[in-house]
Amino acid sequence: MFALKKLLILCGLLTTTQIFALPQDARRAGGIAVIPLSQNVTEVKYNGLPVLVTQPNSQRYAVFGIPLSTPVGTLELQTNSQPIQIDVKDYKYAQQRLTVKNQDYVNPKQEQLDRYAREAKEQNDIYTSFTPAQWTDFPRFIRPTAGKFSNSFGRKRFF
Repeated sequence: MFALKKLLILCGLLTTTQIFALPQDARRAGGIAVIPLSQNVTEVKYNGLPVLVTQPNSQRYAVFGIPLSTPVGTLELQTNSQPIQIDVKDYKYAQQRLTVKNQDYVNPKQEQLDRYAREAKEQNDIYTSFTPAQWTDFPRFIRPTAGKFSNSFGRKRFF
């Protein structure tokens, strides 16, 4: 009986590990949609740009980052088969109000704005690049560094 309990617990842990390999499905502006796909869907795009398709185990998924600017309602992904409709739900992000002593951070000078624009272009060139996945399991991301964790993504910030 004890061995059976251990086996059931182990099976539960394996199932949990497999479930958490994909991001949490959160269909809201700024969230991630994890969409199960039929086997005939091999390509997914949004506004002509490729969406990540991964296949842990035998189920294929599209993992789509919903733009923060997306309004509540339905958006459509294109596939090599038929379109996929996603219902984007309303979500009230927590708010944080900040007071910044150095107003140059709030209202930057033109020199800073020019630098931000140059760096934003470099970053966006990287963000808009896409390499099809060479792996079948979604990667298990790790925290990049140890240390104090002050906040996670998901707050509206007002200065």
